[in-house]
Amino acid sequence: MRHRLHWIAAWAFSVCAMGGPANFVRVTPATFNPTAGQNVVVAVHAASDARLFVHVLDRDGYAVRALADDQPVAAGTHLVPWDGRDSTGEVVADEAYSFRVVLETREGILTYLPAAQPAKTSIVSADQYSRRNGALMYELAAPSRVHAQAGSAALNGKTKTYDGPVLKTLVNREPRPAGRIVESWNGLDETGALYVPDVPNFVTAILATELPENSVIAYGNTGHKFVDVVAKRTGVSLLPHSHTPAQHHAGLTTLEDVSPTLTITPTNARWDTERKAWVVRGRAAEMSVELTGPTAAAVARQPGRIVVFVDFARQFEVRVRSTRERIRLRTDGMTGSGPRLVTVNWQSDRGPLATNSVRMLAERSVGTEAGHAPN
Repeated sequence: MRHRLHWIAAWAFSVCAMGGPANFVRVTPATFNPTAGQNVVVAVHAASDARLFVHVLDRDGYAVRALADDQPVAAGTHLVPWDGRDSTGEVVADEAYSFRVVLETREGILTYLPAAQPAKTSIVSADQYSRRNGALMYELAAPSRVHAQAGSAALNGKTKTYDGPVLKTLVNREPRPAGRIVESWNGLDETGALYVPDVPNFVTAILATELPENSVIAYGNTGHKFVDVVAKRTGVSLLPHSHTPAQHHAGLTTLEDVSPTLTITPTNARWDTERKAWVVRGRAAEMSVELTGPTAAAVARQPGRIVVFVDFARQFEVRVRSTRERIRLRTDGMTGSGPRLVTVNWQSDRGPLATNSVRMLAERSVGTEAGHAPN
């Protein structure tokens, strides 16, 4: 399998410290299952008598729970356990969590807040995709937040860049531990009908953003997703969020960072059950494309564009204006050879990308202008 890693192109703060050892906080283990009764331990070393504050933070910097709140401690190492529950006693959603530790002494205040530091982002090479096991394999040098996609991309002779549609989001900005990672994937696209590894110029792209130092990844809670918890949070984030245009996904909150679901609804076509395709008559295929889910509104507000492909070849793109857009695709060239695959990529300039496809057949071909349909 060939990988064209640069295909993902679609895709500052200081710690207050009085000095002292940089490693006065250590958290173990790096992953745990609170639903199985597992704990993590925050070890804090105080060089002198102090008042200790330890808070668990979610990925956006909101305090999930106070583990120590103005607790007097003597000089030495102190172990603070966390059972993976929030301040209401509920098990936290599967996600990565970091810690804010403060030691107040007569000499000054020592604050540990690694989530406030800029995160390193890198492109990761996939080792292979196994058809037999249905697994995509790659290696992470450090615990990271991962975005993985698969699709088709061919080299553009003029621009010398790879161009083509994303057909499937495999990992949607989710945390992963360091080491060998195996992602389960049956090879199918978002529609569940196309086997992506068989398409021309099959590619995968993996982007990894390192998690804050001493983060822990909670897993095992199948009751709710973190993205659904966001709307119920109270308080304020302890982290300023400011997007860095030079780096995709940098500085985004959960609602801005996670790709929503994209739906495509042909509005001037009929469904042909036998041919399993939308049949269009007329000069153009008209479609309504819409972002849905808890992150749709935040992603739609970002500058971005809709890119339309037919059988993996780029046709046109338009800028986005809201969570729902209407597009018109010329049908000339789409007749006589069976259904064609029409793929829509909704690409935010800041990183998130939503994708979906439909099979379409034009019964007659008359050219028309591509772009936004009239509202």
